[in-house]
Amino acid sequence: KFSCLSKRLVVLHIAKEYFFIFGMIFICANLFHPILYVFTVLWVGARQHALGILGHDAVHYTLFKNKKLNDIVGNVFCHLPIFITLFGVRREHLCHHKYVDTKFDIDWLRVKDYSQYQFPQNKIKFVSNIMKHLLGVYTIRDLYILFFKIKLITNLPKKETLIFGLCHFSVISLICYFGLFLEYLIYWVVPISTMVITCLYFRLVAEHSNIPRGAFYNTRNVYPSWWEELFIAPNGVNYHVDHHLYPSIPFYHLPKLHKKLMECDYYRSKVINTKGYTHQLLNELGRVL
Repeated sequence: KFSCLSKRLVVLHIAKEYFFIFGMIFICANLFHPILYVFTVLWVGARQHALGILGHDAVHYTLFKNKKLNDIVGNVFCHLPIFITLFGVRREHLCHHKYVDTKFDIDWLRVKDYSQYQFPQNKIKFVSNIMKHLLGVYTIRDLYILFFKIKLITNLPKKETLIFGLCHFSVISLICYFGLFLEYLIYWVVPISTMVITCLYFRLVAEHSNIPRGAFYNTRNVYPSWWEELFIAPNGVNYHVDHHLYPSIPFYHLPKLHKKLMECDYYRSKVINTKGYTHQLLNELGRVL
């Protein structure tokens, strides 16, 4: 029953994210203040990241039963708007599931040589790395890794390349026609270049860094606070152990799946459940294993 898909829930979640994005942009554009703009960047970036998480479900064919519809919606409404492609993400992500934390895991290969991903780290160093990502210090490097090193938008089939190019050319042409290019940069590109990059870093570290031996898939679940769920781990992405165990379960059923799994003694003996991204996780990342 956990594998049952709901079109209604998917449509509502995608619509909700776009409503929150453009609603916040409208408020900031009409009541502009530097502090409000900073909050808008954080908010819009968090919602763009949430769209990426919904696109992650499309990678596993858990948005819609119809695979063509699943891929169209996942690509057009979730991945293309944040400058990546469903095909590229699926190619990388399914490899990650198959070879998690081995020399064949692209997620691990792309970051293993960077000090920001080497643990343990004390709280001050890790928070400093978070702030550097948020301020754009690593933006060019991280976008290069995403776009070219793990090839989320390169080495695509001709059809995928054509779709990517036509979509962005059409959108940018319309934006320029209506004289909104500056708004596009400050309200769409800046959040992707700062907040989305930060969320990806924070999440990857939380999911697979400094895990004790013997844990399921060398990963952890995190129980977020309400604001952490809103800004860091939306749409059930915090249940990462459960997702690796059952990747065919859609995001809206993961909380119920987790509750059911916690009734199993073997699962409880192997799983790592961490309380809070900004609380217990910081302590775990600083431990010497």
